[in-house]
Amino acid sequence: MLTPGGSLTFTSGVFIDRPAPGVALGAASLGAIEAYTRALAVELRPLRVNAVRPGSTDTPLFRTMIGAAEGPAGQAAVAAAGATLPLGRVATAAEVAAAALFFMANSYVTGTIVTVDGGSTIA
Repeated sequence: MLTPGGSLTFTSGVFIDRPAPGVALGAASLGAIEAYTRALAVELRPLRVNAVRPGSTDTPLFRTMIGAAEGPAGQAAVAAAGATLPLGRVATAAEVAAAALFFMANSYVTGTIVTVDGGSTIA
């Protein structure tokens, strides 16, 4: 049970704006999460409901997706994956988590999707 003043924070992803071959089902699922976020924000008010839309983030799943091993070779692969982004690198998990913490801390934000993607959706 959520306490008064509490919030829900979901995670989406940039495949909504920048799909790639083979991610149609995932992109559709992410779109559903964002629609669900906005609908729940209306239905569950005054409970706050938001979502974070991360882009490429250095996590074990991301490293698996790009075929990056551990160690220096993996670091080089992650660096190469982020080199084309406007900020020139992929996000850290802490940077994405900061957006979720913002939603939890700010009691006047609901139904909002925040993109944390290093500018990939504008590139």
